[in-house]
Amino acid sequence: MEQNVDHQPVWEIPKLRRVIEITDFDSGGPIVHKLELYKTDRIDCYDVNVDGAIWKNRIG
Repeated sequence: MEQNVDHQPVWEIPKLRRVIEITDFDSGGPIVHKLELYKTDRIDCYDVNVDGAIWKNRIG
């Protein structure tokens, strides 16, 4: 394995880290909700948008 002698990040975490789509069939027709999880200053937390609107900041 090659050593990182410059101490620079090997890769950068993308701003948009995860996308989760939930399809609800209980209302007679399918309703799709889209959750987008964005990076924060902590690796174990996300800023979350639901259907294009901010839901929660820095949840983990």
